Amino acid sequence: MAEHVVLKLLIYLFNLILLLCGLALVVLGSFVQIRYKDYLNSLDGQVFIAPILLIAAGVIMVLVAAFGCFGTCKRLSWTLIVVRNCPSINQSIVRAINQLSPI
Repeated sequence: MAEHVVLKLLIYLFNLILLLCGLALVVLGSFVQIRYKDYLNSLDGQVFIAPILLIAAGVIMVLVAAFGCFGTCKRLSWTLIVVRNCPSINQSIVRAINQLSPI
């Protein structure tokens, strides 16, 4: 019984750390987008995608962490299945971004 409590606490703690990192990425991307707005506008039509990717990655991390925390606290298995399947979703997103952005 104690193992389940420790495991639940570790999963909750990991999701909390993931949530904080996701929020940090959103704040950082927003800061760069706002702070360097004039510079980004002077790139002659080129899109500076780094702040947008930071914000998008942060939002995805926050959503995954929210599902994980909610699923751990309420013992809802479907939310934990969403968290388990997120690496495959993230890989699909990364592949789509790599196809869209020429390097």
